[in-house]
Amino acid sequence: MPEHDTSDLPNAPFDPWPTTHLHVEWGSQAAQLAADRGDTVVVVDTLTFSTTVTMAVSRGAAVLALSHAEVARLGGPDGVAQTYQVAPPALTQDGTDAKLTLSPSSVGNLISGDQVALTSINGADIVRSARHAAVLLAGCLRNRTAVARWCADALTAGVIRRVTVIAAASRWSSTLDLTDGMRPSVEDWLGAGAIAAAAEALGVSLSTEAKAAASTYAVAERDGLDRWLRGSTTGREMIQKNFAPDIDEAARLDLDDTVPRLDSRGFFVTSDHP
Repeated sequence: MPEHDTSDLPNAPFDPWPTTHLHVEWGSQAAQLAADRGDTVVVVDTLTFSTTVTMAVSRGAAVLALSHAEVARLGGPDGVAQTYQVAPPALTQDGTDAKLTLSPSSVGNLISGDQVALTSINGADIVRSARHAAVLLAGCLRNRTAVARWCADALTAGVIRRVTVIAAASRWSSTLDLTDGMRPSVEDWLGAGAIAAAAEALGVSLSTEAKAAASTYAVAERDGLDRWLRGSTTGREMIQKNFAPDIDEAARLDLDDTVPRLDSRGFFVTSDHP
């Protein structure tokens, strides 16, 4: 049979998102694309941002998450405090003057009703990229089953149609004198995989990427989550900087039943049901 000339035909658009109910992707660009599509987005920055947000919301606090660029546009930490009537955010994990820092250990400073700001170069940047998502949640190892259950219930009820879990990844600038460039972070992949595994157990269909993350999580759980987290690049960096206790907090599987959800003001607050 003669070959058909298709050079003048339009290219059929390729859709990188699968038809399954839960997908796992990396970084801010994927978060924006998922939000553009109307997906529920779950940000997973395991060792600091997502864990700290989950612990803070579990204590009854409301957490305003802003990227460093957003903080700068508002005039710095003091500008954030004045604009939103919150305690100013710390720009570093060891910001001793701030009520809340990226360190999960700082959550002990909070009481129910506190409104605080939190910034980071990874997790909060995911939030910036996906603020327009219909639903934006924060997930980690501590609340992985609660987040999975929330998503499964919402999918079953038809409230949402798909979930994209975003493993935050890390910037090389956190460990090296580089101004640009991202690296995959095994701890965020594990956090995303933990949520995916719990969701699959509840009957949620997973993409290939989500299955890969869930499989990695299963191996890490068998070997010891704490060992994997401490052996990761970010974990070793935190140990060197004397933040090892924060790794212990992040590794406490299913300790919290809280699902932090971004509200219309830009604050993470607890979401009891879809």
